[in-house]
Amino acid sequence: MLWYIVIDYTTLKRIKTRRYFIAIEEIKRMGKGSKLTYVCLVKEPIFPKKLKHISVERKFDIELVMASYNPFFFILSLLYVNLSLLSSLRSVILKRTIHFVVIHSVEYFPFFFITLLYTIIRSKIFTALKSVFLYDFVDLYLLVNHYPAKSIIHKLLFKFESFLVKEADILTVASDRIKDYLRKTYPSLTMEKIIRLPCGVPNYFFHTYNNEVLKNIRKEFFNASLDDVVLVYVGNTLMDFGLSNIVTASITYLENEERKKIRIVIIGPESNQIICTKMIAKKYGLNMISLGFVPHPQLPKLLQACDVGFFLPPPNAPFVWQMDLPLKIAEYLASGLDILVTRFGNLSKTLESLSIPKEKIFFSSRDESEIAKNLKQIIEKKSISQCYKEPIPTLLKNLERKMSYEYHANRLLTIILQKLLYKVRIR
Repeated sequence: MLWYIVIDYTTLKRIKTRRYFIAIEEIKRMGKGSKLTYVCLVKEPIFPKKLKHISVERKFDIELVMASYNPFFFILSLLYVNLSLLSSLRSVILKRTIHFVVIHSVEYFPFFFITLLYTIIRSKIFTALKSVFLYDFVDLYLLVNHYPAKSIIHKLLFKFESFLVKEADILTVASDRIKDYLRKTYPSLTMEKIIRLPCGVPNYFFHTYNNEVLKNIRKEFFNASLDDVVLVYVGNTLMDFGLSNIVTASITYLENEERKKIRIVIIGPESNQIICTKMIAKKYGLNMISLGFVPHPQLPKLLQACDVGFFLPPPNAPFVWQMDLPLKIAEYLASGLDILVTRFGNLSKTLESLSIPKEKIFFSSRDESEIAKNLKQIIEKKSISQCYKEPIPTLLKNLERKMSYEYHANRLLTIILQKLLYKVRIR
């Protein structure tokens, strides 16, 4: 029997994250009697609460512990989460459950995690069990290396990082750059401990919808015919993702007839940047649609009705080094879209390893003339096809094997069980 603890951060709207989906897949494989405790730390100021229910399969327990890492709720949340975990541990011990796994990541308010994780890992009750501590090493790397902070804060963060690297049985990283950083910073660290796990997508992304459904979506949501080109962006709308560059390129370099064929769709919270850009686009006859927040399970259908996913961040943005394959690009590819992207990190190498055909990739800098050149090529490609794009079954099957959470869960579970078996043998 396996007890899987996920300590994660998110928002109330995005309550189930990548770590949650991977944990669910792993628990399913462990079968009847296993338990998942999902400690969900949200940005909103809420009072902590605990929900417990049995999964649909009636095979394992799912326990949700919700707390806030808002500074005003710090002490209350910290106490509540620790008490909840100790309470769950007591019931697990009584039922003779002996294995547990922790997946954890950290964002902009790390001292909650420092205190919480130190309490858990150093707890004599927890260390008495046969356990594996899996640390998802993503955001802390950015905090230590890219964001400005006072030297004393950096020293504290680095001490926390050193503690986690030392205590973790498995370190998962999302890019080769982070892996190289760990190798250089901690020479004594064994490379077997580091697992490169590029970004993936939930399994429902690989369900393909028929053309009639997608045609209706294009007409209803985008006011687009099959001849039009629908460009889409999904994600954080507060960051610079190249929207203004695309709009400027379309207005400056495209003919009026070419502009009429383009639909720019934004899926994400409507920020001031989006509102202002929409006004400019409308003035010059460029169609731009903002759909706001869309629940994640509804994304595949909307994305499959589009033609090209774009992401053009500035080269100095720290987050571009966070992962070799950002989530939005993984979602575009899984939906069968072409992509318009800048060359950052190891993206080119990653796309090559996924066997993405070159005709589906449009690399561009943020220069408006180069973007316009790519847009003209995209419009020409669409006009030559004269019909809705057909998904490439072999490509999607290959992507499902390499990018689905099911694949990630299988890979991680194999490593986790090997670690647990090793610990059982040496005791």
